[in-house]
Amino acid sequence: MNLRKNNGFSGIDMAISVLVILILIPTTIGVVYSLGQYKSRLSRSASSIDIAVEILEEAKGMAADCTDLDEVETYLNEKYGDGTSSGNFTGTINKDDITYKIEVTYDNPSQYVKTDIKTHLVKKVNVKVTYPLGKDTKDIEISEVLQVKNSLNEEGNEI
Repeated sequence: MNLRKNNGFSGIDMAISVLVILILIPTTIGVVYSLGQYKSRLSRSASSIDIAVEILEEAKGMAADCTDLDEVETYLNEKYGDGTSSGNFTGTINKDDITYKIEVTYDNPSQYVKTDIKTHLVKKVNVKVTYPLGKDTKDIEISEVLQVKNSLNEEGNEI
């Protein structure tokens, strides 16, 4: 009896192997690319939140030690903005080779506080951080109401 031995690969075996490889490679590349994009988005989002919280924490720390929130505005503008005046400003911060744009604005406190307090004693600080992500830009915004600690009203009573 003459039986043939199947040594080696046949054409069908190789075609199936190539087909499986051609199906798996693009899927794997897509998953790796998506994970890289997700990591980049998460990293930049975390960095922008860190920047905003750092600015607000500095503002809160200064508000606890000063008698006028205009001092806080001036300090933040000198550190993060162009330093020309107090009040609303924009600036940039470079972190991990990424440029983050920051916008700091101050709102009138009368809508947040039910008493008649001068605007230099209570202010709402808004910090908006914009960062690039691919061809788009994303942003986060965090707000905090600041109040001067141990401040006195016009009659000399503690607020």
